[in-house]
Amino acid sequence: MMINLKIRNLLAGLILIFFGTSASAIPVVEISSFGSTFGQDEILGWGFTANEDINVTALGNFDSSQLGLNGSFEIGLWESSGTLLASTTVSGNTGTLDGYFWYEDISIIQLIAGNDYVIASYGLGSAVNVAFQSVVTTVDSVITQNNGLFAFSNSLAFPTQITAAPYYAASFQYEVPEPYALALFGLGLFGIGIARCKA
Repeated sequence: MMINLKIRNLLAGLILIFFGTSASAIPVVEISSFGSTFGQDEILGWGFTANEDINVTALGNFDSSQLGLNGSFEIGLWESSGTLLASTTVSGNTGTLDGYFWYEDISIIQLIAGNDYVIASYGLGSAVNVAFQSVVTTVDSVITQNNGLFAFSNSLAFPTQITAAPYYAASFQYEVPEPYALALFGLGLFGIGIARCKA
């Protein structure tokens, strides 16, 4: 009976360690200063390469005032082939402000290390929502940032026109996938322990 109680406590501890912790969302780009902005009336964004497997949890739109967006903005995340993986709409101050971006949660999308992706925003109105000149940023090492991208359209679409510098209209938050393999390894060791106890 005592062994069974110890086994149950050990199992509960393993589950708590490996499955009970939740990762916090991390912004992939953080802007510390910018020289110029302009009102957005086209699709603007940037391409990037994933350096490791990550889970995208939210898409966000730039807000130079940090007080709330003057209008609605559609954010899209695509594979480099143009396949849309996720999209959402950010407006006003109804999302979550993190730095200069308002974020809205999405269903988790996993990005695969070595693959190329595009994130961009579309919006109309007088809002000042794009940083494009003398921008000082911190780009997370989980990605490598590529060229800026844009397109002229009256709705959200995959941008195909290339510029040298990225347009910081959109960004995203991510989490690192939970270490399920490590959890399974731990449970395997637990099973070995049970077998030895019974022996």
